[in-house]
Amino acid sequence: MTKHLKKIESGGALAVWRNQIRQAETAAREVRICMGGSCLASGAPEIAEAFRKELAAAGLAEQVPVRAAGCMGPCVRGPVLRLGDGTFYQGVKPEDAAEIVREHLVGGRVVDRLIDHD
Repeated sequence: MTKHLKKIESGGALAVWRNQIRQAETAAREVRICMGGSCLASGAPEIAEAFRKELAAAGLAEQVPVRAAGCMGPCVRGPVLRLGDGTFYQGVKPEDAAEIVREHLVGGRVVDRLIDHD
């Protein structure tokens, strides 16, 4: 079944449509790092800084925001983070940021060693 798009009637409507697309793209490409107590104690702020550095080096700092999130649950496996596509990484260290940016955010491949398969 084909979905029909509503006709854009004005420049204002076009601007609204573009903004909606940009917001959806940004949400799909964001890094949310748990800043709950356990993750904070395990180095979450350093992980956030490593992601900002790696994203800047890859030219993605403006397109992929790094955001703080509340507790995500599996404190024992922290620090944890969730990407905008729903991928949940556990036991992340600052040195993992480069690999996640290169492999997942640029290459589209999940970094399997940081995924819990239990």
